[in-house]
Amino acid sequence: MSQEVRQLAYSPLLWIVTIVAILLVLFLATYYLIKGVKVAKTLGVTNTQIKDAMKTSSIASIGPSIVIMIGMISLLVMVGAPTAWMRLSVIGDITQELMAVGFATDAYGLTATAEVITPEIFQIAVFLMAAACIGYIGVPVIFCTSFEKMLNKLGGKSGGNSKLMNMLASAAILGCYAYIDVPYLLSKDASTIAMLVGFVAMLILQWIQQKFKIKWLIAWGFLIAMFIGMIAGVIVA
Repeated sequence: MSQEVRQLAYSPLLWIVTIVAILLVLFLATYYLIKGVKVAKTLGVTNTQIKDAMKTSSIASIGPSIVIMIGMISLLVMVGAPTAWMRLSVIGDITQELMAVGFATDAYGLTATAEVITPEIFQIAVFLMAAACIGYIGVPVIFCTSFEKMLNKLGGKSGGNSKLMNMLASAAILGCYAYIDVPYLLSKDASTIAMLVGFVAMLILQWIQQKFKIKWLIAWGFLIAMFIGMIAGVIVA
């Protein structure tokens, strides 16, 4: 990274924007956590169940956080610490951010490396990172109210068909998993092995937990399966 780009990437303004964005995320996470606990209690969820859910989700986040931390190193080298920290703390999609840098350098006929980043390329890359988030914000704003009304008619407040609503919810979850997993399955490479081995490991760990009533596996099983899949992928690669 040249001195000119470094001055831009580590400017006080970018540090201020980054800190404000991360503080906003922390505030929203805390707010929704508090609201979620209150709503859970009104629905009859016990404190033990709430604590178990919080512990399980916290442990499950370790694996993806390590992946993001490793990916942040490559992004940090090209766009600097403030931008890398902000992007991966707010969005957490290292592939999308690296693609933005790649598109910016491709526009100048260059390959994405720290040495070729110019102030113009840096600005384009940051703009693409921000523009790519418009869908995340716009789609919920536009469609959330309509979806809520539809779900209420099917099985919500109006007392509609609860079975149909459960089917739709299950289909939506399966669709999300398919969207994430199918590309790795079709790639037929190390990532395919990692996904399949992790899946089988999760099934085995779940069976062990249910068979021998090992409570700690409820929280740690997902993380263990994730690391087993990652190790299998590394070995094959």
